[in-house]
Amino acid sequence: MSIFKKALGRGRGAVWRLGAAAVLAVGGLHSAAQAAPVSLTGWTAETFNNEANHWLIASGGASVTYTGNGYPSVLTGGGDVLNSQISFDITVTNAYGTDDDFFGFVLGFDAGGVTGTATSDYLLIDWKRGSQFIGSGQALRGVALSQVGDAVVYNDYWTHSGGVDELARAATLGSTGWAVGATYGFDVTYTADRVQVWVNDVLQFDLGGSFSSGTFGFYNNSQQGIRYSALDIEALPAVPL
Repeated sequence: MSIFKKALGRGRGAVWRLGAAAVLAVGGLHSAAQAAPVSLTGWTAETFNNEANHWLIASGGASVTYTGNGYPSVLTGGGDVLNSQISFDITVTNAYGTDDDFFGFVLGFDAGGVTGTATSDYLLIDWKRGSQFIGSGQALRGVALSQVGDAVVYNDYWTHSGGVDELARAATLGSTGWAVGATYGFDVTYTADRVQVWVNDVLQFDLGGSFSSGTFGFYNNSQQGIRYSALDIEALPAVPL
């Protein structure tokens, strides 16, 4: 269950302990808890190297499963998520195979961002199960937050180099691989100057900076059998002057 939803039953003090930003006031959490999950019906896939679409959206749009073992890909839809709180689940299903690669999500994404455009500037949060060498670099186990710019090449997504600039590793999961059969609950706040990410109620990233408008999207890189579900996206309440 989303940490935003859990906070409703723990009192005002507990809500403020989620983070220091005023945007995490009770009113914003309450709106997220009452929202219906976002339907993924009609969401579109963008894949590096124009590979086939491996995103299988469930009937009714409540979830999507990545069924292949392909190039980096994003499934995105809806509008701008700047100044939003977002929650969702990611499950490693029994159909994952024996691979150990990446799943995750993107923030502030615009069309063309997977291969990079002159204006590409979005955040990628990805999680790898096992470390491996690729080309002249290494893909590291754990959760990372990176900024993706223009002129991205394939290996950049693996090694977080070149057009994929790694900004931070997760607080407790920075060198921990995901587990087979597990479901992970993610909670995110995304504003123009701050991004916060919780995994299973533990704050993993709290990063200041200058962040762009754009859409939310689910991400996959060479990892089949990953199911993404229970997506809620709600605008953060305005901060009183």
